[in-house]
Amino acid sequence: MCGVREAEKQADKLAGRLEGWVRRGGRAGFLTLTQRHSYYDDLLQLWNWLEFASGRALRASSVRDAGVCALFRSAEIVHHPDSGWNVHTHSILFLGHAMSASELAQLKSVIADRFVQAIHRQGGSADRQGQDLRMVEVNTERTIAAYCLKGTTIYRSDDGSRTPMQVLADIESTDTEDDHRRWSEVSSFALHRPGKRFKYTPGIDRLCLP
Repeated sequence: MCGVREAEKQADKLAGRLEGWVRRGGRAGFLTLTQRHSYYDDLLQLWNWLEFASGRALRASSVRDAGVCALFRSAEIVHHPDSGWNVHTHSILFLGHAMSASELAQLKSVIADRFVQAIHRQGGSADRQGQDLRMVEVNTERTIAAYCLKGTTIYRSDDGSRTPMQVLADIESTDTEDDHRRWSEVSSFALHRPGKRFKYTPGIDRLCLP
């Protein structure tokens, strides 16, 4: 499928940039930002809330001052049979140095506070404890890159959450009414979705590649 091939291409590109950054002496952080959601929440509304809040959280001057030189952000959509659409982001933060536990905790606090406030301001719900930031271990760059792009692949998690491509694959195999309804929601969302699923800091190749 075209979407799966594109995900593989994007994952390879991200891994190359990460590896180049590490070779130049940099390090990376892996950030997940998520919001509360329920079965009847609208997919497009959840996306709009996330798009605004994650952008606001990561554009802060305090984030740059903490040592974030560039970033990659991937917005991921999965559907859970009980809690509905889960719209969240995975981001790679290109750091100027390996952060200590206290530095990492401080950076997470700044980002999480701004993200949660922005979600609440729009009428959504999120909490600081639901956000996560950790260092990317050296030599795991390709694993992390693939994980960031899994939302565009055929993927079912252990808790039953499915990516849109998994929903489509299930339609082809089991053809249930519920799966057709989920796919209809995805198709309508794709027509009206603002913003991009993948975002890089402009000029990132100058930082990472020879």
